[in-house]
Order: sequence, then C-alpha cells, then structure tokens
Amino acid sequence: MSEKYDGIRGYWNGQQLLSRSGKALNPPTWFIQGWPARPFEGELWAGLGKFEQAASVIQQKQATDDEWRTLRLMVFDALTPNTPFTERVALYQDVVKQIGKP
Repeated sequence: MSEKYDGIRGYWNGQQLLSRSGKALNPPTWFIQGWPARPFEGELWAGLGKFEQAASVIQQKQATDDEWRTLRLMVFDALTPNTPFTERVALYQDVVKQIGKP
C-alpha cells in the first residue's frame, strides 16, 4: 500500500510523458532529463491541497519553468507486464534512484 497523492496521473513510456488518456504532456527538457528508457507511472503532484495548481501547469502548452518547478512526479509503479507488484516496487524504487531527484 502506498500513499494516494492528489495530482495528475503521469505515464512515462520510456521516451515521453503522457497523461492517463495518452495525451502528450509538455514538460521542460530539464524536468525529464535522466529519466530511464523503461516505463513507469506516477502522479504529477504540487503538494497537499494543490490539485488545481498541478492541473493548471499540466494543461498549459507552454507552462513556465517556475510553474513546472512546483511539480514532482511521485512514482508509484514500474509498468512491467506479468510482474508481481512486490517486484515492481523494487523496479520503481530503482527508477527513482536513477533519476536522482526528490
């Protein structure tokens, strides 16, 4: 069990950040720099009680760097088919270490 973050679902397909519906998001290059080529999923989160702020940043085609700096992607799954969740936890924890950001 993990904490539920009140944010916007973000899916990294190994090359691009997408919304839950598959829409391409427009994060700045520095936001996704160093992300691995394997897929993972999380919540784009601006903090407790700041869902509207996160949604506002995500919905803009050209949100500013300062607006993107208010967001974090809180990773909660490594998307590997037919892999038990306990093993996926170790995989996504490795992803977080690779990224090396809070």
